[in-house]
Formats: sequence, C-alpha cells, structure tokens
Amino acid sequence: MVKRSGAFLHLCSFSINGIIEADVYVRADISTIDDQWRLHMKKWFCALGMMLALLMSVALADGVKVTFAEKNGQINGGYDYTLKLNVSPASDKDLTVSLTCDGLDGAYSVVIPAGQKSTTLTVPTQVVEERGKVVFELQSGEGYTGAGKHTLTIQRLPNVQFYLGINFGTVGKKMSVRMTVTNSSTIVKGNNTFQLRDDKGTVLAEAKWSNPSGDMSFSITPTADMEGYTRLSVWLGDRCVADGGYLTVVAKGQRAVKNVETERKLVGIGMDCGFGGKNTDQVLEVLAKHNTNITFFMTGYFVRTFPEESKRVLAAGNEIGDHTNTHPQLTKERPYSMMRQIVFPAETMAETLGVSPRLMRPPYGDVNSNVISVSRAEGMECVLWNMSTKDSIGKYTVEECIKNGTTRAKLAPGNILLCHLDANHSWEILDAVLTYYEEQGYTVLPISALIYATGGSLPPMPSTREALLYTDDYWPNWLAERDIEIETKE
Repeated sequence: MVKRSGAFLHLCSFSINGIIEADVYVRADISTIDDQWRLHMKKWFCALGMMLALLMSVALADGVKVTFAEKNGQINGGYDYTLKLNVSPASDKDLTVSLTCDGLDGAYSVVIPAGQKSTTLTVPTQVVEERGKVVFELQSGEGYTGAGKHTLTIQRLPNVQFYLGINFGTVGKKMSVRMTVTNSSTIVKGNNTFQLRDDKGTVLAEAKWSNPSGDMSFSITPTADMEGYTRLSVWLGDRCVADGGYLTVVAKGQRAVKNVETERKLVGIGMDCGFGGKNTDQVLEVLAKHNTNITFFMTGYFVRTFPEESKRVLAAGNEIGDHTNTHPQLTKERPYSMMRQIVFPAETMAETLGVSPRLMRPPYGDVNSNVISVSRAEGMECVLWNMSTKDSIGKYTVEECIKNGTTRAKLAPGNILLCHLDANHSWEILDAVLTYYEEQGYTVLPISALIYATGGSLPPMPSTREALLYTDDYWPNWLAERDIEIETKE
C-alpha cells in the first residue's frame, strides 16, 4: 500500500512537465500514508502555482497585439511620415510601444493610452537624391506583443518648373500659370496638392497633381492690388519645389501713352538714341539755345558704347528713358527675353548714370499688353508718339523731316514727337522744330514732366529697384521750379 501510494505520487509530480523534480521516496521517519500525501500535495500545488503564473504571463502578452495598419507606404524625402498602429484588444493599461528602423534614426517609441485601439507615430525623413527604402519593425514589450514590419519608400522631391519664366495677367481676367514636372512618378498619393504663392507667402491658388499628366496649371484671377510684378513660387507642403517665376499684371484696357489730355499748349519730345552718338553735342547745343529739355530714350548698347555722351545729356538737365538693350521688336521676343531687354538697360543706366528710368519706348512702336505689363511692372510708363519727323526713314530729306515735324504734323496740346539722335542732320531738324513750336506758343517738356503737368503720374517702382534721381517728387519739383502749373484731374 505504501509503495502504491508512493508510485502514484511520483507519477503526479512528473506530470508537471519538468517544472520541479519529483521526490516521492518513502522516508523512513514518516510512518503514515497521510504524512506522505500531505508532503507531496504541498510540493504539487507549489509547482502548479508557478506553472499557472507562467501561463498567465504568456497569455497576457499573447493576448494584446500591436500591429501596423498598413504594410507599405511612400513619402517624398524631407516630409514627416505618419505611421498608424493598431492595438487588439485594447489594453487595460498604458503601453509603451517600441519600433526599430534600419534606415532612419534607428529607434522610436510611442505611448498608447489604456483602452485605445490605435495610435499614430510621426517620424521625420530626409531629402534624398535617389529613391530608397527603409523598414520599420515592431518590438514586443511589457504587456503586448509587437508583430509585423512596415516598408517605407522615400521618393525624391518632384522636379517642378515654370513653363514660362514670366506670366502675364490682366486685373479681373481669369488666367493660368502652367507648370511642368519632369519626374512625375515621385509625387505620392496624399502629398500631391501644390500651392502657388507670391513673394509675401500668400497662397494664390492650389492645384492637385494627377499622374501621368506632364503638367499642371494654377488658375487665378488677378486683383487690382496685384498690378505690377509678383514673384511666384510653388510649394508642396512646407517645402518650396519651384522658385523664380514672375507674374506681371496690368489694369484692364491699359495702353501705351501716345499723348496726354490737356488744353494747354504743352508738348513733349522724345529723341531715340539707338546706336550712334556722333550728333550728341550739336543736339545739346540746340537745346541750350532754346533753353529746353527733352527726353532721350537710350538703348543699353548706347549707354555702354557712349558713356560720356550719355552723361553730358543727363548733366544738361534732360530726361533719360529706356529704349531696350539692343533695339529688337519686343513682341517677337520670348517672354523672359523681352523682360531682360527692358530690365537690363535700366540696370546699366543705374550703374553708369545713377538714374532709374521711368519711361520705356519700345523700338519701332512695337507693343502689346505684355510689353506694357513688363514696362509698368518695372516702374516705367510705356511711351509711344503721335507725331514724327520720320528722320530715320532714308527717303526723306532734311527739309521734308522738318515739315513732318512742323507744318505737316497735326500739332495739338499734349502731343508727343518722335525724332532720332543719329539721324542725318538731327540737330538742324530739332532746331527748326523747336523754333516752330515756340512761334505757335507751345512749351516743350520732357515727357515725364508733360505727364505730371497734365495731372498724370508714373507707375510705382518695384521693390527690386531703387528710384535713383527720378523719385516720385522729382518732376513735380522740376515743374514748380519753372512755374509750370500742375493740373488736377477730376
């Protein structure tokens, strides 16, 4: 009986899967079966308790699982990426979940509050030159089991460019700013809304990119406060992906100035200076003789080639205007080239003469709304003429040129005359014209002075250019010094 009981207890102790080692030999000092039973039951219950504790611990860990909501994702490098984690079932206590990543900072952690079934973790990424992949892996921890990996593809930033370096708009008229993207495959879902912004950071428009399109357009309607230049940039989230675009806006119906409205006998003369400066001193002598100043429209080439002659013209009190850089037909130039043809000579004049021109005369009178837009955006009124000596046309003799500017001209208050510095005997023609105008009771003025005297004004200077010499009060003061009244427009 004792042996059977001992064998039975020995088998029971072995059934605990090796947690404890059996020891059921009958001891000589134990005299009853009850004593042996109590001893082995005590050992058995102790082992059972340890086993249950171990099983409960494993069960708790296996019961709460933390997984990735998705296995894959992609983002453009440089943007923050958000990982979503799921918890099942929700834990009754806060969980501190750890992740590792083989391609970013290495390790991350996030606290998931008790009772919450999901959470997000935001990680930063770096701008990359080529597409790459990194892998996030969940780690198991206290109170949960981490399961799964998440592969993140990091794309290059999209290569976005302005289709046109300069865009033209009219106040109140809907227009498009077109963009091209040369690596459209890098634009990821959920991060494909682009913003068009001005130089103040104001969002002008938004556009969503849709593959596999090769371009996209922003639709805007310029307002009156956008007249002039606006520098454009394109943003994807908080990153600038394109810069250096321009928008020029003009008022609806804006035209080049051919003459001004007035009843007083005031006229303006603009002498174009394209390529030759040999007549400069003779022309200045004629102007001094008549105690008169006019406007000289100079090309950038003229200022660079004849800097001393240009300085003498300015020193004599005459106005310096812009006549493009190399005298092209502006309407046949590409937008950015056209803009440089207007801007470059203005920069040359600022450096060489210390003036910022406020007038621009397009060669050949070749003008459209785009030319006017750029000219005004640069703080220069676009000026033409409604009378001409036609001295640049070879078929006319000196005498005929004089008649073209005098008796044949429809001389009237506010008119503007065109003549040329390098024309044959240009000083003789100018002398005869000035004499005739004086005889008719007219006062000749530089064209900007004519505009101000008749109640007009000039476009504001852009923030990118300093108003050298010709500030907003220059011509009003010039007129006041000569006792020439400034009209008030109703």
